[in-house]
Amino acid sequence: MTEARKRGIFGAQLISFPELYVEGYTMTPDMMHHLAEPVTGPSISLVREIAEENHIGIICPYAEKDDSSGETRFYDAIAFVGADGSLLHNYRKTHLFGLAERNNYAFGYTDNKDEAFKVGDVNGLKVGVLNCYEAEFDGGYEYKDPPDRSTDL
Repeated sequence: MTEARKRGIFGAQLISFPELYVEGYTMTPDMMHHLAEPVTGPSISLVREIAEENHIGIICPYAEKDDSSGETRFYDAIAFVGADGSLLHNYRKTHLFGLAERNNYAFGYTDNKDEAFKVGDVNGLKVGVLNCYEAEFDGGYEYKDPPDRSTDL
């Protein structure tokens, strides 16, 4: 997150970190269960604070722990934070790559494409988020249709 503060100083308007930036990509299920946090946890709270301090949008991937349904699930997630520190979207990866990801995470938004592909405004740019491998699949490019989901980036 030090990099986010530096980028704010240099005038960046939006920065994006690599997949599972907060905890690291290579994890066993036990490690991931120990390190994963809810979207309201300390890591994403810090990201939101940095975004607001520096008026910078931040796309921050992390391992999400969610127990809102009464059952604990883990997601390969991305917190999409606006330049005002608001959470614009908490994206959950829908196409998991290989057995390692499938052993660690639940599939995100498989029943609700509209929930998956949300567009956020960051400093006047309309931005959509995908996670790595997902760019290979139809559906991710559907930010252009309908028009209210079109993006600049």
